[in-house]
Order: sequence, then structure tokens, then C-alpha cells
Amino acid sequence: VTSEHLSPSLRKRALGTDSLRIYDLRDKIHRERLRTEGPLAELRQRFGPMSGWTMERVGEVVDLDNLSDWLLSVLFCGTRDLYQGTLVHDPSRAGPKWFWIAWDYDMSLGRLDGELGSSDSLHMDWLFGPAPGPETEDRKVILQHLFATSEPFRRSFARRFVRARDSLVTAGFLDATLSQYEHEAAAHGITDLRYQALARTYLTRRPAILTQQLRTH
Repeated sequence: VTSEHLSPSLRKRALGTDSLRIYDLRDKIHRERLRTEGPLAELRQRFGPMSGWTMERVGEVVDLDNLSDWLLSVLFCGTRDLYQGTLVHDPSRAGPKWFWIAWDYDMSLGRLDGELGSSDSLHMDWLFGPAPGPETEDRKVILQHLFATSEPFRRSFARRFVRARDSLVTAGFLDATLSQYEHEAAAHGITDLRYQALARTYLTRRPAILTQQLRTH
């Protein structure tokens, strides 16, 4: 996860290559370019209609590990502004060339106004809601297609979800992470720590909610 304010040149240096094509997903011109030169355009060119887009074929174009990890991150964090980040094409990469860099998770982990469950259904509505239209962002098109048509992808994602739920988002992880947040807050003179309890409560209840939702879908 990175900041939306990092320049393309800095991102290229951080990733160790100058050959990247970088698309800001909030930029209208970039989104328009992606309609003809993005991963969906490449999938159509190489494999024809979506009916032929198996997990294996999609994985030749798009880094599905990266895409799955992004989805898990916004699911567990409850991130509400989903259509953000950077889509990157790296021709120097072995394997799939397209991947996403996530950013700006500030609208996450519930709301201080007390509406803890206000975003509980947001992600399932986004993921399993109406079929994508012509302007729909690539992540939703690919994920919705694979969840609907690919049993191998569903099994792969289920394994990743269980690993994240049972091995990563644990009580020990929360204690260590929130203690670090408290330390950083004190170092910067921040005295309003309401978000600490909110984040703990949100992340504690989130795994059970996601488990039930994913079983339903």
C-alpha cells in the first residue's frame, strides 16, 4: 500500500525499472486509455470473448495473486473507496505483466460516528452485484467473471481467505499493530485515540462477517 501522491518516476525507481506504464485509476484520460490498451483489451485480443477466459488464461495477462491480495485487503479493512490505486504494466516482468498498487486506505475500519456496520454489505454488493457495464473498472470485471465461472479460482481465493483470517488477522497481530499506532500517536502529539478502539472492534468482528458473506455467495 502506498500514497496516491507518489509520482510515477518515484514509483518506477522504487520498483527498479523505467519501463513501466502507470495508470492512475482516478484519472479520466487514463481510464479512457485503458479501454483500448489495458488488461481487458489484451484479454479480448488474445482469447476472444469472456466465455474463453479461464483462470489459467487470465493469469497469463493479470497477476492474480496480486489481485486476490488486493481484494482481501479491502475486504478485511472495509475500505469504502474501492475505485482507487494504480494499474501498472511491466514488460520486464516474467509471467503476467499487469498488476495493481493499492493506496489511500483512509476510509477503512468503520466510522467514528458509530455506524459500525454501515459498510458490511458494500463489498459483496460490489463484487456480486449487477453485471459490469462498459465503464466498469477492470478489477471488478475480472473478479466477477472468475468467481462466477472458475471453480479453481474460487478454491484458490478461499484458501487465501482462510489463511488471512486464521493466520494474519489474529489477536496478537491486532495487539502489536495497535500498540504501534499508540506509540506513533504519542510521538506526534495525537491525543484523540478513539480510532484505536474502533479499529480493534471492527477488525475483531470482520472475519466472522466475511466468512458468512462468502459462504452465502
